[in-house]
Amino acid sequence: MHPIDFDTAQADFRAAGFRVDPLGEEIWRFYSPKPAPVQLLISVGIHGDETGPIEMLAQLLAEWQREPQAQQVDLLLCVGNLAAIKKSHRYVDRDLNRLFVEGLRPDHSAYETARAAQLMAAAGDFLASGKATAARQWHLDLHSTIRPSLFPRFAVVPRQTDAQRCDELAAWLSAADVDAVVFNDLPASTFSSYTAKLGATSCTLELGRIGRFGSHDTSVLENFRNALDRLVRTGSLVDNSRASAIATFKVTTEIVKRTSQFKLSFATDVPNFTPFPRDHVVATDVDVTYRVGAPLERIIFPNPKVDPGERAGLLIAPVE
Repeated sequence: MHPIDFDTAQADFRAAGFRVDPLGEEIWRFYSPKPAPVQLLISVGIHGDETGPIEMLAQLLAEWQREPQAQQVDLLLCVGNLAAIKKSHRYVDRDLNRLFVEGLRPDHSAYETARAAQLMAAAGDFLASGKATAARQWHLDLHSTIRPSLFPRFAVVPRQTDAQRCDELAAWLSAADVDAVVFNDLPASTFSSYTAKLGATSCTLELGRIGRFGSHDTSVLENFRNALDRLVRTGSLVDNSRASAIATFKVTTEIVKRTSQFKLSFATDVPNFTPFPRDHVVATDVDVTYRVGAPLERIIFPNPKVDPGERAGLLIAPVE
């Protein structure tokens, strides 16, 4: 179904004296045997066609299990949309990354609602258990983009993260060779927004483009992969020797597809972060026109194929 061998990994960690608990199907907690400075939740496969991060995590877990005693964080690993991964589809019934809302009632006719409830419960239990002991609680939700991007690796940080922790996260992302960070002050129903509401320092990380299992050039993620490996093995958040300037943006407008008449004003192959000048029309619907409001704004996540009522893109502007 996917290349992560949790069965072998949990056996090796247990043999080294670790406590390992399954918190749901393909949701595994690896406890550090000593007080950990960081609680780290890593999720992959929230969209079933975003396979690059799954492959990267499979490689890392195989390395961690060969030297489990080096782990310095309390670790929760989640593989998200199992049914969609099996079918090589983005989702089966509904977009899983639009379902992370408090009070969600599982609809047993839609696979993703039950899975979202399971993931939220696991993440909530994990973060609640570390409130008193972990100095840092982080959630990295790893994705891939449908379109190419002018900034190939970028993060979206939800509104609940405070300024100091945002700075700390941006420094780590910069050292991890991430090209840009987008701060989103608008409400969202993504997995990272949900964990941010629970107090975690969270982000959605876009790590290159969608591809099939075995087709990814993993060398382009080498620096990110090394930074994640170092975080798990040392519990240290920042390697200042690799830190560099990172482009920073903020969301200005959420573009919502209201009806089936929704249209984007640009071609389907326009990359993420494409800039548009003030007053440029980027999308239209029956009763609304979306225009650029600042002197220069960029588009990310444009997708006219979403269901009515869902986000079809975000306009962003540089942070001064």
